Amino acid sequence: MGDRTVSKIINEVATAIWNNMQPIYLPEPTMEMWKLIANDFEKIWQFPHCIGALDGKHIVIKKPPKSGTSFYNYKQTFSVVLMAIVDAHYKFISIDIGSMGRFSDANIFLSGALAKKLNKQTLRLPPPAALTNYDQILPYAFVADEAFPLSENIMRPYPNRSVTNNFQNKVFNYRLSRARQTVECTFGILASRFRVFRRPFETKIESVDNVVKAACVLHNFLRNETIILNNMQGDSSENEMPENQLLPLTNNNTRSSSNAFCVRQKYTDYFNTVESVPWQSDSVSRVLPAIKDTVGVMFGDKFSKDVEIIPLSNDTVTRRINDMSQWTENRLIERASKSRFFSLQLNESTDVQGLCQLLVFIRYIWNNGPHEDMLFCEPIIRSTSEEIFNTLNTYINKKGLDWVKCVGLCTDGARAMCGKNSSVITRMLEVSPNATWTHCNIHREVLVSKNLPDNLKIVLNTSVKIVNFIKTRPLQSRLFEKLCEEMGSSHKSLLLHTELMYLADIFSKLNELNLYLQGTQGADIFAVHEKIRDAILAGILTKADEELFDISEDTSLKLKFSRNHLIEFWLSAQQKCPTLSTEALCFKQISKEI
Repeated sequence: MGDRTVSKIINEVATAIWNNMQPIYLPEPTMEMWKLIANDFEKIWQFPHCIGALDGKHIVIKKPPKSGTSFYNYKQTFSVVLMAIVDAHYKFISIDIGSMGRFSDANIFLSGALAKKLNKQTLRLPPPAALTNYDQILPYAFVADEAFPLSENIMRPYPNRSVTNNFQNKVFNYRLSRARQTVECTFGILASRFRVFRRPFETKIESVDNVVKAACVLHNFLRNETIILNNMQGDSSENEMPENQLLPLTNNNTRSSSNAFCVRQKYTDYFNTVESVPWQSDSVSRVLPAIKDTVGVMFGDKFSKDVEIIPLSNDTVTRRINDMSQWTENRLIERASKSRFFSLQLNESTDVQGLCQLLVFIRYIWNNGPHEDMLFCEPIIRSTSEEIFNTLNTYINKKGLDWVKCVGLCTDGARAMCGKNSSVITRMLEVSPNATWTHCNIHREVLVSKNLPDNLKIVLNTSVKIVNFIKTRPLQSRLFEKLCEEMGSSHKSLLLHTELMYLADIFSKLNELNLYLQGTQGADIFAVHEKIRDAILAGILTKADEELFDISEDTSLKLKFSRNHLIEFWLSAQQKCPTLSTEALCFKQISKEI
């Protein structure tokens, strides 16, 4: 298919997406919609009568032919400008795309459709009204940065000269920045979700406009469907705005009317009196200046300005932490549910307050490979077998996991875990008859360590003291990490009280020495398949025995076995030997320590 054909198809698809989805997901706001948007900003960002966050970004393009410097911007690239209004939930309210990048920011805004509608009063904005517990009448307004002119319907922050020794103006700037950062986050989400924004557009200007409009309306569609997922989608690098693709606007020095200054002053008084929140004083006078100074020293003044858009309220931080944890848990449950089988490991521990906590880890198969994750942590009181199983069973049923898929449970040797009559194991076997219990290797090694020879015990205690000595001094921890990097070690950090970890390492070395002395190095499934058949596959169908024989004669599988991890090998061999691979995977699930 030719380039022209592909370009034509993309343009037609983008146009169709916009024409069909714009009336639903990006409609022209009505007066009632403006009021709902204002309520959201007041509830979430504590900025009343705010009907949207306004900003624009330069979208980098390849220089159009015969365009001269029409699209040449202040960043020495070629661009078109996307002007947008965003609500409190990171969704576009209105967009305007297509202005040439060479124009000044004031001209781009004043000549755009939004400014024209504001001047003609055709945006259907709600009439001015009094704020909560405040007798002054204030108009509904957009929040913007210094690139936009101050007006009765557009609030911009005070300039630096007006906040140097004025605490009230600092509070206003802080409250405005908290509301305005929604548009910055929206541009970042848009650029991270649609990779077309990560490099300059190399199409006609008309196609750029159509693609950007289609991306904006699709963004709103995705935000409506799965808000939490869209906030956390992908790795951390995907959530960052591309540095050279969406460029900010420059500041604007347009003169403002006296009424606009009066409106901003009323907002300032309101934020410092009636609507004063308990955390804004510390944020403005202590936390924010300290962070700005730190960032300025470490990275420069350019980055210290970005700190002002960071919201510092407790509710915002809590909400984001909850959203992140909920998204992570949902992804883990989704993966575990799609796995053919899984195994669990239970452990009891105490937190820093001395309260008992039940830790549950899960081992499952995802993308043809084994994965191990922490499933949940729940507080328990009496630590009885009934309480432990009920806590586990409640969580499994609540999240929709199938007990039948559980093939193994790994615990310590406590009576509540593995007793004969009413332990966690006996209760679990009633709901998961295919599961097999294994005694945790680390706990078994701890039991053995109680009778260690004196020389080995001295070595172990000395190692623990060295570890704790390094970890309690930050400088020595950094030096130790550097030493590990130079030595090519797979572990570069240490934890306090690491007796179990080092004990496990010592026993693993002893096990390797034992295998070497027995002369079994180099032995694998192909060399000892007779012993494996007798030791592990006893009672399995004859078909598995036949499959084992076929594997031992297959040279391609021998090559895979030497190159891949054992579980990855059995996953790749499922088509050729389904019965044997299933039994082997189940065995590895319950025998491999999580």
